Amino acid sequence: MSSLVRSTFIPAGPRARSVAVSLALTALLFLAGLLIGYQSLQAFAQLAKETPAAEGWNFGTIAVRNLGVACLLYSGAITAGAATVVTLPLLGLYVGATAKIGVVTAGVQPLVGSVLWYVPFEFLGCLVAAAAGIYPVVTALRRRRPGSAAIAMYVAALPGSMALFAAGAALILCGAAVEAVLIS
Repeated sequence: MSSLVRSTFIPAGPRARSVAVSLALTALLFLAGLLIGYQSLQAFAQLAKETPAAEGWNFGTIAVRNLGVACLLYSGAITAGAATVVTLPLLGLYVGATAKIGVVTAGVQPLVGSVLWYVPFEFLGCLVAAAAGIYPVVTALRRRRPGSAAIAMYVAALPGSMALFAAGAALILCGAAVEAVLIS
């Protein structure tokens, strides 16, 4: 494996810490939104009436919907993290509210049983895409090289950010495939 591929796609040292910090931050933002959304059922009660039926949902429609969310989460890479930091808690609100609706409507066990096989892939994929969106900012803020400009560190982190996004997208596609099989 060439050193370029190894240095771009396999985080080591400070880059591994930046990935870990990015993932931890995205998990906290998502969890905060999820908990608030779960507790705010009344504000989202209309979602129960608007939840789409499984008809018309196939691998393509599921993948496009979820990859669109991942792209929005990743857009923080070009907005200095702002789009990711705003979007991720909103996604958490939506997921928390819909989870609450599912729990109230179907119960915990049936809900978990119906989504257990694909939701972990989709959620992890979205969190990795979000981490990719803030990874350049985290890297620039954690710069360790004397005399290096933050913007240079930010730009240097973009290939690693794209690799993280690709990993998140792969997870989302796996989740979409499993969901499509279970729905059909």
